[in-house]
Amino acid sequence: SYEGFGFLLLALVKKAHDSSEHLQWEESLVQHEGNLSSLQLEAARRVGQFAIDVYPASWKLNLPGIGKCLGVSEEDIVLVHFTDKPNEGHCPKFALFLDHSTRSLVLAIRGTFCVKDIVLDIVCEDVPFLDGHAHSGILTGARRILERAGHLITASLMLHPGYALTLTGHSLGAGTAELLTMDFLEGQAGKLLPHGTKVDKARYHSIVPTDHFQIQVQ
Repeated sequence: SYEGFGFLLLALVKKAHDSSEHLQWEESLVQHEGNLSSLQLEAARRVGQFAIDVYPASWKLNLPGIGKCLGVSEEDIVLVHFTDKPNEGHCPKFALFLDHSTRSLVLAIRGTFCVKDIVLDIVCEDVPFLDGHAHSGILTGARRILERAGHLITASLMLHPGYALTLTGHSLGAGTAELLTMDFLEGQAGKLLPHGTKVDKARYHSIVPTDHFQIQVQ
């Protein structure tokens, strides 16, 4: 019931709890940032911004507009997949592009936005993946991204020696980036990468602490 003060009290308690958790996260973030160089921090922020900017980019109808949203030139966009073709299974929306300031090939994956994205979210049976199990809907989306972009990831990295592969996303995009990163590091997707390619992953979801790491692919 919404009558009385009980509902208001619970709302205030939840607000205080959320504020406390957010404050603790911000304090831990400051401590973590102290271990990063200014260049590393700026690179992490830039990659995080791509996870947000891929949303408005996906609403644009031409490459100049997409590039402007992402903050890169039209010539550096390798592939965008913002519309599924007829008779194709649904694939998370993504952009693959070069970011010369961080010497990276960036795969930015959009989060939940449409009804088909929601379907991927809710198809959540456990399915075998590497040495464990994964969310079936998100894993399906990750594999469809590889089907569409895998060969271009290989070609782009071969054309730009020393560039890292950076994966980023928010919400559904974050989960997809997680599984793709694991596949590149431990699974069959690693065969797509030229020897010595670094894989960077930055995921962003709500106010959950973010993480960013680099691993050398041998």
